[in-house]
Amino acid sequence: MDMPANAALTRAKSGPLRTFDPVSVARYEKDSWVAYYKRQWLTLLRLLIGLVRSTYGLSLWQAIYISVPLTRAQIAFAPARPTLRLIALIRLTCAKQPTIAPARWSIPMPG
Repeated sequence: MDMPANAALTRAKSGPLRTFDPVSVARYEKDSWVAYYKRQWLTLLRLLIGLVRSTYGLSLWQAIYISVPLTRAQIAFAPARPTLRLIALIRLTCAKQPTIAPARWSIPMPG
């Protein structure tokens, strides 16, 4: 039973690798880490939903179903407060990446 040529081409053009947007995934990933270290849990949940949807091409409800336990795990393993070494490492990394604008998400120094 052969598939019509048009159906095969349509399926190939709309597959998950064709719709994957690495820039969007990277933006969600970066913003998720910022929300994690700022302890903004609802923002983190929203970003993880977007990250899961962008990465795997899932529906909104599938992404919510996956992102709620992900957020709960992030909350459980979050450090009590970010250490100075970690903050310095994040700032150093951002300084070396011209595409990341550190002014948009400065992390306050604890103290």
